[in-house]
Amino acid sequence: MLRKLSLLAALIGLAAPAAWAALGTAPDTFFKPAPEAPVDLPVDRLYPGGRQMLFTFFSVGGSRMAGKDAPVGDDGVLNGAFERYRKSGFEIFGPQYELNDRALADAKAHGMGVVYTIRYGENQIFHGKPPVTIDPAEVRETVTRMVKEVADRPEIRMWYLQPEELRPWRKDEMAFLEAASKAIHDADPQKRPLWVYDPAHASAKRLASIAPWVDYLGKGMYANYAGMRENRVWCRWSMEQQEEAIAQSGAKAVSLVVPEMYHDSRHAPLTPEQIAQIPAQVRHDTYLGLVSGGKGVAIFSMRKRPSLPEEAWEAYYKAYAGVAGELLGGKKLADVFLFGEKREGIAIDVVEGPQTLELLFPSGGVKEPRSYPSVASLDLAYGPDRYLFLVNSANEPVEVMVGGLPYAVAQAESLFHQEASFPVGEGEFQIQLAPLEVRGYRFTRRTP
Repeated sequence: MLRKLSLLAALIGLAAPAAWAALGTAPDTFFKPAPEAPVDLPVDRLYPGGRQMLFTFFSVGGSRMAGKDAPVGDDGVLNGAFERYRKSGFEIFGPQYELNDRALADAKAHGMGVVYTIRYGENQIFHGKPPVTIDPAEVRETVTRMVKEVADRPEIRMWYLQPEELRPWRKDEMAFLEAASKAIHDADPQKRPLWVYDPAHASAKRLASIAPWVDYLGKGMYANYAGMRENRVWCRWSMEQQEEAIAQSGAKAVSLVVPEMYHDSRHAPLTPEQIAQIPAQVRHDTYLGLVSGGKGVAIFSMRKRPSLPEEAWEAYYKAYAGVAGELLGGKKLADVFLFGEKREGIAIDVVEGPQTLELLFPSGGVKEPRSYPSVASLDLAYGPDRYLFLVNSANEPVEVMVGGLPYAVAQAESLFHQEASFPVGEGEFQIQLAPLEVRGYRFTRRTP
């Protein structure tokens, strides 16, 4: 350190460009101003047509605790759920499935936006026997009528299309998607975005056929359900399929992070140890999705089920509410993820712990081991500042060296931990990430 400080002192007399060439990244290069969220975009419309980040839950107020045939829609249960949901800072809810018929009334009553479902027939219409044959003209006429009936409702933030899990190799299913998509977009004067759900195992090839007809591309990212509880780098593969599909198809869709909040009743009950892991898993999965290109979050789901114990449900909800507070709250990290300019100047080197993680997922086409970095990173510039997000997908601690910062002028602020900001005197610093830990830093320029 003394040698570096002596070098810095010796260079003070040099011309600035020569000095910074010897010491590393020039401050003016590192802190080159970047765009911010456009002030002319409406704050109550979803990205990219507005400044609002989608952060929502399926089935707010839904419950099947008394069994699959129990009634839903009890006003007392729903009102209590919405009151808590609103106080947690959420502004949008849905899709609502069987509660969709009352979703607009609930949105108006509680002053919220809703992801509203346009459902053509039954959700499993294409999965019965014999295969259904559709008339695209009839689909377009029906869907147009459904949209026009509610198109003037300001509570609607996004359209959600059913049936879901459409299969590209079925001609009628793709004809339905094309006809319904065109009908929704043409009948909505506000041009609100459209999403249709795709299954967790969907590959980029499958998703590439869906991407041109939707505005948000989002498949299930349910690590536990997919058997990846102990190999959560799978979430990176999941998001990678969406980003590759968008690139392959040339679509203008943006990626949606769709993490889980349920437990498959066909699996063994959750253990206390597994419930204790939920907060770390929630933070890991959500932020890894955002670091991997996601521009919104839709969690499946807030419905209460017998297979998910109350303590597990609460652990999930509180963890997601915590992430939402970080993104939508005072630090406005949602703006950084939505509008930040991607940069590549910050270097991340693993100095202790696994460098890479291997993934096998045969049902998704990963039949040979695929290697991923143990720590994912995203380097963004927003306004005058730089932001760095780190996500450790390993089940053990990983120590990393963060480098590539300018000498003596960068101040680092931790975004998620209660620790004092610190100067990055030598252009680098070392940190240890716990298993599945997420770190975030904001770098500002120090003034003399």
